[in-house]
Amino acid sequence: MELAVQKESMMGHITVYMPYDEAEVKETRVSPRLDTLEGKTIGLLNNGWRSLQITYQEFSTLLREKFRVADVIEQCKPYPSRPLPEQVLKKLAKQVDAVIVGIGH
Repeated sequence: MELAVQKESMMGHITVYMPYDEAEVKETRVSPRLDTLEGKTIGLLNNGWRSLQITYQEFSTLLREKFRVADVIEQCKPYPSRPLPEQVLKKLAKQVDAVIVGIGH
């Protein structure tokens, strides 16, 4: 893909720069869906936005009361723009049956 397009117009020479680059697409597998949430441990991963603390409090209550999960483990990224450290992600993956990831503003 071109990162810039150059055109001639009545106003002269115009260069339009594209604000993106091609991303490498990797093939991934989707995890199988859980047959039920009852008795499962669910992780809530907050991408670092303060508003998700409120949302995840509600999610936690709903998961416990309505879906009768065994436990809810909340994890917050230290910085919204950085990935969760791999060792923390691996630890969370060993503790939970599923994870809900959210971005909020």
